Amino acid sequence: MIEALTRTVDDRMTGTPDVPSELRQYLETLLSEPSMPGITRLTSTGMALLPDRLFETLASREFCSLSLGRVTGCRDAVMASVTRALHRVEPIHFYYGLGGGYATSMRSGTPRPVSEVGLAELLLLRQVTRLAARVSQFYPVGIRFSLVIDNLSAHLVEDVPVHDTLAYCRNLRRLVDDLGLQALTDLLVTSEYFSIADFAQMWPRGAGVPDIAALTNKSRGRASVPPHEAGEESARRRDAARQAAERLLAPMIRGVNLTDRTTESLGFRPFPGGEASDERGEVVLTRAGRTALTPMRLTAANHADYRVERHAVAGILPSSIVEMGYAERVRD
Repeated sequence: MIEALTRTVDDRMTGTPDVPSELRQYLETLLSEPSMPGITRLTSTGMALLPDRLFETLASREFCSLSLGRVTGCRDAVMASVTRALHRVEPIHFYYGLGGGYATSMRSGTPRPVSEVGLAELLLLRQVTRLAARVSQFYPVGIRFSLVIDNLSAHLVEDVPVHDTLAYCRNLRRLVDDLGLQALTDLLVTSEYFSIADFAQMWPRGAGVPDIAALTNKSRGRASVPPHEAGEESARRRDAARQAAERLLAPMIRGVNLTDRTTESLGFRPFPGGEASDERGEVVLTRAGRTALTPMRLTAANHADYRVERHAVAGILPSSIVEMGYAERVRD
């Protein structure tokens, strides 16, 4: 079940001197409106160059977490989507796989799913507005950005209740509204379109594929797996659920696929400097050396290297975000 965040005064550390004021300055800068260029007139020359310019923008270090060599295979699919949008004079549609419908908290030292949105979602939405600003420089029709949340797979594979992931989706939609991004960003949530029966119809068949009926009966489906095979069994469950979800979503996704995972999809940085990762973690702020604050992903692998403070952000951020973490390195 998704863990409820507790926010008592005693639960927060006193705080490193100057951190609260630096957090405020960082957030105020982040929330300032990005400089949007003037409307560009689309010429025939610009139309011819548009697919290439769009791919170069997506593959740039500002937005792409993977090397150019790893994303070259995505070029044809991106070019086809952009060309189709161009011919129809419609926004270029991006679909970003956001996961199972929960955020991650490292409060206890291990990753736990929570329904509250925080810095990770705020930074992701800011990346979306930056991408929209870049694209509008050469394509005035702009973009549309859908956040794809596969909460049915999270229920089947990770035992996360659907009502908890829907609470996260409500919080995320509230943040989108708070930031005034309704015309740019929406959510595509699998449980709002499909059922477990739909997943069963698309579930892969074959030797070694977990039975979806066993996954819907948690006690029967998990008890017979020996501990030494648990990791391999979990990977098979995830892969089967991914295949079923992709088959169901395929008719709905008619644009450019993006992800922050280490897959063959085009990697999209979820925050400045963010790298592709399959490891769950919480996005917090830290210092790069002794310089300005910068975001990082706090995970089970690096959590012991940092002392984490929790800071209230009421009055700075939209009310949909209550607190955020600051991590100070304590060992190299």
